[in-house]
Amino acid sequence: KYFVYVGGEVRIKGFEQFVESLKYLDNDIRIFFLGNKVKYNNTPLKRILRKIFDPYAIKHEKLKEKLKKSEKIINVGLTENLFSYFNASLFLISPFSKPHASLPVLEAFYYGLPVIVSDVVGMDELVDNNNNGLIFKNNSPESLAKNINYASKLDSNQYTFFRKNAQLSYAKIKNLEIDISDIMIKL
Repeated sequence: KYFVYVGGEVRIKGFEQFVESLKYLDNDIRIFFLGNKVKYNNTPLKRILRKIFDPYAIKHEKLKEKLKKSEKIINVGLTENLFSYFNASLFLISPFSKPHASLPVLEAFYYGLPVIVSDVVGMDELVDNNNNGLIFKNNSPESLAKNINYASKLDSNQYTFFRKNAQLSYAKIKNLEIDISDIMIKL
């Protein structure tokens, strides 16, 4: 049972809660890990400054080690063939830790792939829980894992329901007619 994550090691994309969720996943789950690797310049002075001013940098290294050791991860890195991984996956995992635009969710909907997303502000405008995807509690790796495990157990009728609604979601978004000039005039 395959899933796809496309946020790389970027913190805002939910890398931390994604990695911390791995220990709660069922044994039959595998996740394609797509995206950038974060590299820090490791001169001695920069390491000291990073420890003082960026405690996440140290945690990031530990997270990378956990990811590397996990048997649940298929580490792909950067790819130009995103849709082949969508084709092989049940759901897109997009565990954003902070609100921001989500192109991967829109791409997944275009492809008819349901999504698992965090409950950051605005995500409920795209994702209708238990309809075109699943929404988990942000900053809760257990909640993320629970949703992934649940999605892996859907029967074919339930899964078809999610896929169809994901495609319908894209069609609705695409058909929105917004005249930018009208919005700008109102500002």
